[in-house]
Amino acid sequence: MPTMQSTVLFLVKLAILILLWLFIALTLRALKRDSATPSATVLAAPAVAAPQGGPDPTVAPNSDGRRNQRNKAPLSELVVTNGPQRGQTIDLTSQSEVFVGRASSCTLVLSDDYASSRHARFIQNGNDWFVEDLESRNGTYLNEQRIDQLETLTRGDAIRVGRTTLHVQ
Repeated sequence: MPTMQSTVLFLVKLAILILLWLFIALTLRALKRDSATPSATVLAAPAVAAPQGGPDPTVAPNSDGRRNQRNKAPLSELVVTNGPQRGQTIDLTSQSEVFVGRASSCTLVLSDDYASSRHARFIQNGNDWFVEDLESRNGTYLNEQRIDQLETLTRGDAIRVGRTTLHVQ
């Protein structure tokens, strides 16, 4: 007949084994989600509604708080200004959607351990460009502010993806 001590030891071993398998399952799930290829729902560009009320989106505050008209010329490129791909550019005039991340299917493939496989997406709607985070682990930052929705881009904006910084020109 098993003793109380051997029963407790067996239950502790079983609990450790269950926790180990749970850890492995969660790790595999995270890896699968992080390295998944773009799905049709992710590739579809959302319709962007015109702003209702509030300040004019074509007017941006400058460094001293006054509002100046933004340059209305269409954005032409993304330039990597910091990170392993520094100096690399992506031409925005020839495409309407750009994916940034570590996956080989991305338009801009990053060698950045802090970037997700599909980290961010840049999409065009008319003459305007927008950026969105694709549920990355470390977030996407627009001018040092973490974004959680589609955000409008303007010339000179800085976008940080992992340890890589891109500027819109």
